[in-house]
Amino acid sequence: EAWNKPDANVTGKNVGVAVIDTGIAGQMKDFEEKGPSKASRVVASVVTNPYATSAKDTYGHGTHVAGIIAGNGTERTNGDLLQNKYIGVAPEADLVSVKVSDDLGNATVLDVIYGLQWVVDFKSQYNIRVVNLSLESTTPSSYKTDPLDAAVESAWLKGLVVVAAAGNRGSDADAVQYAPGNDPYAISVGALDDQMSQ
Repeated sequence: EAWNKPDANVTGKNVGVAVIDTGIAGQMKDFEEKGPSKASRVVASVVTNPYATSAKDTYGHGTHVAGIIAGNGTERTNGDLLQNKYIGVAPEADLVSVKVSDDLGNATVLDVIYGLQWVVDFKSQYNIRVVNLSLESTTPSSYKTDPLDAAVESAWLKGLVVVAAAGNRGSDADAVQYAPGNDPYAISVGALDDQMSQ
C-alpha cells in the first residue's frame, strides 16, 4: 500500500543497499530496472574473501537475501510462472554485492569487517545508505568488545543504516549474544511463522 502513495518514496529508487553475503546473481530478471533499459540494479560487485574464485553467487544465500530486499517479480515476462509472484521490500533499490564468503558460503569475521570497510569507503560513489548483514558470528560475545560489532558501529557513525540478522538460535539462552545482531546500533531482524510451537 505504501508503494502506491506518490509522495512516500519507499520503493528504494536511487538508494543503494549493500548486501554483505555470498554475492548476488545480478543477471536475474528480478533485479532488472523497470522500463526499456533492462539494466541490472546490481550496480557493483566486490569480493573480500581471498578464497572466492569470482564475484558470482555460487552458494545462493546472498541472492536470496537480495531478493527479499529488492527483488521485483513484476519485471518477469508474460508466461513466466514467477511473474508478479514475489516483490521485495524496496523493489527499485540499487544493490551492491559484497561477497565476503568463499564459493561454499564460508567466511571469517575479518572477511566481513573488510566488506563493511569497503562499503564505508564507497558509500558516496554508489549512494549506499543501507548495509545488510544476514549472518552471525560463531562465538557469543559482548557488543562492547566484539570486533565485528565495532565495525558495525563504525559504519553507523559514518551514516549507514545497518540491518543484521537476529540469528537462527530461537529460544537458546545465548541467542542474542552473537555479532552483529547483538549490537544496539544495528536493526536486528528476526522472524517466526504461525506454526511455531509454544
